[in-house]
Amino acid sequence: TVPVWTDTETKVVADVQRIVEEGDVSQARLVIGYRLPPRSGSKDYYAAVVANALFGDSDTSMLFRTVREKEHLCYYVYSVYAAGKGAVFVSAGVEPGREDQAFAVIGRVKDDLAAGRFSEDDLTLAKNAVVKRMRQSTDSLRGIVADHAHFDRLYGIPYDLDRAVAAVQAVAAETVAAQMALLDEDTEYRLTGRNR
Repeated sequence: TVPVWTDTETKVVADVQRIVEEGDVSQARLVIGYRLPPRSGSKDYYAAVVANALFGDSDTSMLFRTVREKEHLCYYVYSVYAAGKGAVFVSAGVEPGREDQAFAVIGRVKDDLAAGRFSEDDLTLAKNAVVKRMRQSTDSLRGIVADHAHFDRLYGIPYDLDRAVAAVQAVAAETVAAQMALLDEDTEYRLTGRNR
């Protein structure tokens, strides 16, 4: 059971909320918020972690390779999976005037992943990035305590690194595609320079 002090709020997204602000910035900043049902401790948690790593949570991710390296639209682009909230956030720093193009390419990358248009090598790179991060967390007392507190105390699931690594390695391509298909866009935010 999920403890009462965790955030279990869910929201049905009827319409995407779009927010535009202006400021004294040299590059536009974009944030896209998505809902993703799996939470920490759920059966699909590790599939969601791997899907996010493939999407934008490493320098081998599809967002990095497509939006930044191939299309040259961003100075940076990444995604973060907030597993306690059931949300994924994409952030990007974009050349002014190219915000709409960046939003479109980010959406296309999401749709491609949801359709399973990625290779086994892409999936392996994502899994390796997740496993590396997991192993690195055991290099510090803070990381060990955080992992155990997160799983043991909040969700009542004893944390075992080897079991977590095996769960990541077991994630199949179709499961990743299914997680990406569950991403439901909630909010688009853009901060642009004045007089653009």
